[in-house]
Amino acid sequence: MTDVITNNLDLWTSALRTKSTAGRGSNGKLEAYGIKKLRELILDLALRGKLVPQDPNDEPASVLLEKIADEKVRLIKEGEIKKELPLPEITEEEKPYRLPHGWEFARLGNITNKIGSGSTPRGGSTAYVNYGIPFLRSQNVWNHNLEMDDVAYISKETHEKMSNTVVEENDILLNITGASLGRCAIYPIGAGEANVSQHVIG
Repeated sequence: MTDVITNNLDLWTSALRTKSTAGRGSNGKLEAYGIKKLRELILDLALRGKLVPQDPNDEPASVLLEKIADEKVRLIKEGEIKKELPLPEITEEEKPYRLPHGWEFARLGNITNKIGSGSTPRGGSTAYVNYGIPFLRSQNVWNHNLEMDDVAYISKETHEKMSNTVVEENDILLNITGASLGRCAIYPIGAGEANVSQHVIG
């Protein structure tokens, strides 16, 4: 990790710049551009298995994938989740780079229990209240974190009517429309109840 920082000092010490984003209350905000780019570099290296030395004694990903598959079978039998059509194997052409020994590419649908988009409460923005259950929209989902400066709230009653849009701890939230397409963040442990809009899947 130290080498990543020292070899990219010019990157992470870059000047601040105005954040370009849509959404109420975002004008004029600054972001640490260099730190943002360094985070992107660290994430890229981590995904490729190049951030830290690999331990040959680590359990191979194939074992974990088998455990996940067995758990999904159990949940299907218990009626917790629905059986889905099998996804196609990942072809060599789809693999963007070579992985370290013991790593595996996997389709998101094979390692998750729920993939679904949110929805808009009846009445749209008129359903928002000053305090209540957070209603997460695309402007709240940024890479690696949630920004709650411009979060909307819905009442407990509205929340209960939108049970299919509830997010849980450690859910991965992904923006699926507009200029923020592809931004994703993990819903943190201890954050409490929340719902997502139709522009976000979890």
